Amino acid sequence: DEIERAALDTPIQGTAGDIANAAVVKLDAELLKKPELRAKICVLVHDSILVECPKENAQVVRKLMQKCMEQKYTINGIERSFPAEFKVGTNWYEMLEDDED
Repeated sequence: DEIERAALDTPIQGTAGDIANAAVVKLDAELLKKPELRAKICVLVHDSILVECPKENAQVVRKLMQKCMEQKYTINGIERSFPAEFKVGTNWYEMLEDDED
């Protein structure tokens, strides 16, 4: 039933959102420490984070994002890490097209 599903999903979705927010704060702090990357967080949409940077810095920024996004968290006394998916492209639309394949 819909209410039961919502009751089960809400704590999970809330925790996932909290983890994503913590990762974004950490990522922002790391990017501020490395102005030479000329990278900035542009937008967050649901569980997607769009970071803009020069093409030549894309792989360094991607690795930094991965470090921040996949760090370990302790939840109910259990240490967990969450895998993240990363895409590099010239624009957001280009990356969304990949999802349709």
